Amino acid sequence: MSLLENGTASIELGVEDYKLATINANRAVSAARNIYAGILLLLKHCLAEVSESLVFQRLKPDLSTGTLEWVPDGKKTVDFIQIRERWKQLGWGFDFALLEKIQRERNAIEHWHSETPTESLRELLADSFQLIVAIFRDHLESTPAAHLAPDAWETIAQEAKIQAELAEACRASRKAVQAVPEPLEDFWEDEVQCLECGSELLRVDSGTQFPDIIIVCDRCGENNDVVDVIEVCVGAAYPDPPRAWRDGGQSVDKCPNCDVNAYVLELDVCLFCGETRPYDRCAMCGATMELDEQDGEFCSYCSNLGWRD
Repeated sequence: MSLLENGTASIELGVEDYKLATINANRAVSAARNIYAGILLLLKHCLAEVSESLVFQRLKPDLSTGTLEWVPDGKKTVDFIQIRERWKQLGWGFDFALLEKIQRERNAIEHWHSETPTESLRELLADSFQLIVAIFRDHLESTPAAHLAPDAWETIAQEAKIQAELAEACRASRKAVQAVPEPLEDFWEDEVQCLECGSELLRVDSGTQFPDIIIVCDRCGENNDVVDVIEVCVGAAYPDPPRAWRDGGQSVDKCPNCDVNAYVLELDVCLFCGETRPYDRCAMCGATMELDEQDGEFCSYCSNLGWRD
């Protein structure tokens, strides 16, 4: 069987496992593995369309034909990281961040959610739908329906539709919350994720006024604390620069107004409470006031001078 045939067969097996996962939770693990493996095989097929050598991890030069060729050195084929690197070298576009998310979802199903797989698998199928379409459309000039069994492709498309409807319902419940600070509005509607499983299916379970609400994940069922969600998701969206632990210059800090770690220094505003720093400049010397100097109108240097006097 070719890589293309193996890839489509693996995805079809994964869909069959998905259908049986509600009866036998062990099939959820098999479904996740098969669907993820199938996508990797399709990506390898795309590389093989350019040169079969690109599918192998190690290459060596060969001059036996009189011209330089790069041929496989061993039988091990490329893994996720190497596929991503080859794709980059070829200048091809692909959403590897989403594929990495599918990889995490597969791991979560294997290790954490094997007893309640339906919602986890639906999200994995929905994400897979996007990537499978992109592979066939953008790199193989074809459609999934031309290669996958009709019932398998119909199941993936249907679950993707259900997932989109669930995500929109959760987003609407968050959008309906009142008193969300303006700097937080878009982030609150589109960027928050469950701290337990990483799903976007965070729904407001009770309450109407931010932040006095209870939010629950419709994928894993866990309640999420609003402050914790904002702190973790803001920190992920605005990561510290390399070597920040050594050189300083973190991206997010504790807000002097609400004490939540959601003050984005790049934006100079707290996404949780919407406030900026009370004192921008020192009233004595005019220096910029840092966040840890917001307990008065003087910077720490001028304050120390005052204490000496």
